[in-house]
Amino acid sequence: MTVGAAGEPVICIRNLRMRFGENEVLKGIDMDIYKGQIIGYG
Repeated sequence: MTVGAAGEPVICIRNLRMRFGENEVLKGIDMDIYKGQIIGYG
């Protein structure tokens, strides 16, 4: 659980994978997102 987060996550992501052709650009990402959090990947 994220520090400061209250209650259950509103979004749970498990084993997220993404491919572009033969290239696997995401491999097995897990993430819990709680109310009020802002998440970004760059």
